[in-house]
This record gives sequence, structure tokens and C-alpha cells, in this order.
Amino acid sequence: MPSLQLLPLFLGLAAAAKHRIDVGKGGLKFEPNTTTAAVGDTIEFHFYPERHSVARGIFDKPCEAATTDGFYSGYFNVTTGEAKSVFEVKVDTTDPIWIYCTAARHCESGMVGVINAKHSDSNSTNTLEAYAAAAKAYTGLSQVPPDVFGGEVKALNSTGGSSTKSHTGTHSPTGTATASDSGATMSMTATGAAGSASASATHTAAAADFVPQGVGILLAGMVAAVVVS
Repeated sequence: MPSLQLLPLFLGLAAAAKHRIDVGKGGLKFEPNTTTAAVGDTIEFHFYPERHSVARGIFDKPCEAATTDGFYSGYFNVTTGEAKSVFEVKVDTTDPIWIYCTAARHCESGMVGVINAKHSDSNSTNTLEAYAAAAKAYTGLSQVPPDVFGGEVKALNSTGGSSTKSHTGTHSPTGTATASDSGATMSMTATGAAGSASASATHTAAAADFVPQGVGILLAGMVAAVVVS
């Protein structure tokens, strides 16, 4: 019965959900600013005018980027409507994931949010309201990682495709990273804090729908195997 034992694994993979968060739509805010997601789910960030980003932050250090297990989208410069690319992040924890926009003083204006807030802990002071209040009291400039990391930039409405950056680990949050949205292509330039070194790369997000199709084929095969058994 090996096929029967493996079937729940593939069913769980297919059941992973995708959660949409709009960045900068209708003002300096994430909409929704609170999202609940399971491990394995995907958060998909959609960007609106004019210049926004999303980075994972630290509750005790508002407007500063997480250097471990973090992510950063780079800047999306959008003149009108919605950017033609999105930034996707896989959820790997049920702990709170604090997010903020690194542009200008957007974080200091309260442009923050949280994924998996601990609403059940009534004694916790780590609330979105407290995080937003601390961000508004922050007197420095928002910390900007030097490059895109921890997620994938994909073409809008694409369920597959290639990523601009997809890696994890420790990241040093110095310097700046910008992303210019043009069709399905993201062009990024990363510059070190001293301005002495820069690197640019252009990546095209393909619109291929190969991931869900592959999962569907695997599921079909597993179900067939179970029926035969």
C-alpha cells in the first residue's frame, strides 16, 4: 500500500493556499494588513503607484529588516494601475511575520502589516497596533536591504515562471535595491552602502503554468494507483 501512504502528501501539497496582499493600493497601506496563512501557503504581493516595496521586519526594531529568514522585494516603480509583476513568498512558520514598506518614510507613516498575528494570546503586547505605533515613533530612515532576496518575482497571473532572486539565509541590510516594472520583466540594480560596487541583472518572469500541472499529474497517478490497489 505505498501509494495509499503517499497520497495525503500530494493532497496536502495541492491544498496549499495563496493569499493576496495589495501594497500601496489607495494609500500608504497593506491591504489586508493582517493575514493568516499556514505553513506551505504562498503570500502574493501586488504593487500599486507610485513606489513601494515589502520587507520582513523585526517587531522590537520597527522599520528595520530581518537579516535571517527574511525577504525583500526591491522597489516596484508603478506609474498607473497595478504592476505587471508580483512578489511571492512561501510561508515556513506560524510565528508572526512582520512586514513594512522601505520606501521614503512609508514605514514611519504606518505602512506595516503582519502575517499570522497571535490573536489567541490575549496577554501578548506584540500586536499590529503596537508595531504600527512604534514605527510611527521611529525617527530614523527605514532600513533597505541591498538586494532582492527570500522570494520570487513573477509575471502577474503567472503560476509558474522564473524568479529574480530566490534564496534564504543571513542578509546584510545595507545599501539600496530598486526594481523597475516593465511588462513581465524586472530590472534590478543593487548598490553597496559605500557606493563602491554595483551589480544589475534583468530576469524575465515566464508565464508557464507547469507547477500546478505537475501536481495535477502526480495526483491523478496517485489516485489511479489507489483505485487499482
